[in-house]
Amino acid sequence: MEGAYHESSVETWVRSTASINWKYQIDTIFKLINNHDKNSILYNSTTLLQGENIFSNVQVRAIHVGGWYDHFLGGTIRGYMGYDDLGGKRARGHQLLVIGPWTHGAVYGLWQGELIYPINSNGLALLSEWERKLFEESLLGIEHDELWEGNRVAYYLMGDVDDPDCDANYWKFAKDWPLDYKWNKWYFGIDDDGNRILVDDENDLGGYYNFSYDYDPKDPVLTRGGNNQPGFDTAGPMDQ
Repeated sequence: MEGAYHESSVETWVRSTASINWKYQIDTIFKLINNHDKNSILYNSTTLLQGENIFSNVQVRAIHVGGWYDHFLGGTIRGYMGYDDLGGKRARGHQLLVIGPWTHGAVYGLWQGELIYPINSNGLALLSEWERKLFEESLLGIEHDELWEGNRVAYYLMGDVDDPDCDANYWKFAKDWPLDYKWNKWYFGIDDDGNRILVDDENDLGGYYNFSYDYDPKDPVLTRGGNNQPGFDTAGPMDQ
């Protein structure tokens, strides 16, 4: 969502969880957005970046779980980074992050949208192992130093599920997030048969630098799949 109003995630969700006073709750949300006072108690209850409830007060170790098709993934990653980088002494550097090829809440399912991922995409074994160690630390006082000295981030590298030779669709691990990266520019080009393709060199564009289309904001293209709330909208990878 990242700042854009997502009607289904807001209104449909509020209607389903607070059927008696859903209209009041939505009006309150809009009032907060339009007239927010960053020093108010109400506004600061929605953030850990300022006010009395800030990341440095967090003293817990946690597993942050999200999916590449999860509409909450941005918040999951920001939460992990906030706890891990800005948290209190016990929290800082002691967070775990798991990102699978999942829609929201579908961490154990292979079927995501219209695709079926390999059986290794099921996150049960990994989550169970990390949860066990985390609970032992928090509830039994059994420290697991190897958990924090090793890779604390697990993410699933997605690829073509119909290509058995695809060098993807497996778990990768890292010490922290974000990963080391560099920006690459990609362009829409045209091959010899007139098909649109992606190229990473603007010299391969064949003279076609712009593709444009007419659209009417009052009659938008319907969303089919993607990072949506399962049950309210179609979610996950789908043929457009």
